[in-house]
Amino acid sequence: IWDRLLESKHRTTTLATKLLTHAEKCEEWLAVAEVALAAALEFWKTFNEEEALGMVSRVHRAAEFEPAAAPKNAEAQFLEGRIALIRGRYTAAINSLQTAETGFRTTGNFRRAIDAVNLMAWALSRIGNYDAALATATLALDEAAKEGYVKGRASATNLIGVMHNFLGRHTEALEYFEKGIAISESIGDGEAVGGTLSNIGIVYHSLGRYDEALEYNAKSLVIGQSVGDRAGVAGTLINKGMIFTEQARYTEALASLSQGLEISESIGHRQWHVNALLAIGDVHRLEGRFT
Repeated sequence: IWDRLLESKHRTTTLATKLLTHAEKCEEWLAVAEVALAAALEFWKTFNEEEALGMVSRVHRAAEFEPAAAPKNAEAQFLEGRIALIRGRYTAAINSLQTAETGFRTTGNFRRAIDAVNLMAWALSRIGNYDAALATATLALDEAAKEGYVKGRASATNLIGVMHNFLGRHTEALEYFEKGIAISESIGDGEAVGGTLSNIGIVYHSLGRYDEALEYNAKSLVIGQSVGDRAGVAGTLINKGMIFTEQARYTEALASLSQGLEISESIGHRQWHVNALLAIGDVHRLEGRFT
């Protein structure tokens, strides 16, 4: 029944709880790990983080009893790290991702290990440790090149660009972003291309070159909307609103920020939600509407 459900690509969470209860009673730990991980990923896709973490815990428990569940457990650790990162629990995210990386390497899944390292680089940047983040992303880039892992190389290249921008090295940032776009386009990864175009807009925003920033934001929005990247679209709309704010185009700023806020609320993206609220508050402050 479970195999047929997975093949049908229907939601798995309804049946998962019943199957897990039965499998745990029978001590079928490998089945527990498989079902719980599939359910966790399904909950994650629908932004039900608590339910996802509950399933992750069941994967961890299964792995304690069944060594063959190690690959599933590594994926569960990776998901746990992603959720911690979204929630702003950066130290916890780094710890989970380090454990995931070790698990992936132990089971020979070096491409997923690279994914974990890339995500660790982003987590390090969120606590302001840009030099360590840059070094970590560079390690991921080197390994991805050796493994022939194009998507991992694209992610690492873009991350290096982000770190250079954080460190005020805008020329280097733009160089890496252009490289990242070329790599992502070579594998047809529209979502990554859209995200990188938005990052280029951020660089031009930092340089006070607002027209160029808005031009790249517009390109990013077109691609993000075409590939259904709602989180990317929300982030770009918020960036666009911030540019309008600096140009004293407050009506346009509020319109763009409100759109970004609405999308971020609908998908449960905490970072964009908070950013949008703060930016909207800033517009009202600048307009003298303090209440």
